[in-house]
Amino acid sequence: MQEDDQALVDALAAGSSEAFESVYRIHKDRLLTATMFLLRGERAIAEDVLHDVFMQLIDQSSTLRITGSLQNYLITCCLNRARDRLRRIAIDGRAIRRAVASTIKTVEPSARVEDEEQRLRVMQSLATLPDEQREVVTLHLHGEMTFQQAADSLGITVNTAKSRYRYALEKLREWWAVDSVNTGDES
Repeated sequence: MQEDDQALVDALAAGSSEAFESVYRIHKDRLLTATMFLLRGERAIAEDVLHDVFMQLIDQSSTLRITGSLQNYLITCCLNRARDRLRRIAIDGRAIRRAVASTIKTVEPSARVEDEEQRLRVMQSLATLPDEQREVVTLHLHGEMTFQQAADSLGITVNTAKSRYRYALEKLREWWAVDSVNTGDES
């Protein structure tokens, strides 16, 4: 664990609200984005998951023992909560596509910027991946975990993590090629 992480964890254990605010400020955006990817673009559910993880952090701060990075610990907590949430509410691919489609329809055309369209397309493409592949992609890219760290977090071998990542990239390339043809986008 890095010294900064250890100092924050120690301050959290001592009940420091400043330490909690610092952890929240440092990690919330990355965790929210990663959790949204895990949840196939469901922002409201991702926000709930993130809230639950930070509440758990407060509740368990006095007994918290982290051996790796604080960010990896938090993203693993988000992954586990997201899995629980997906199981509990049984979101399927059709519901996700409807949610993404309704999001696209509710945005005013004048307010729709290229970055937002790109983000939605990324969410749509990630929603097409099996959960196992999306988890590895999210941990590796958004959690900035090595394949070994992602494998450890998921309880799989490093070779399985690498294979899932490779298969996910292949599927995403196919999706983007088809989507580009369907939307007339040449990028």
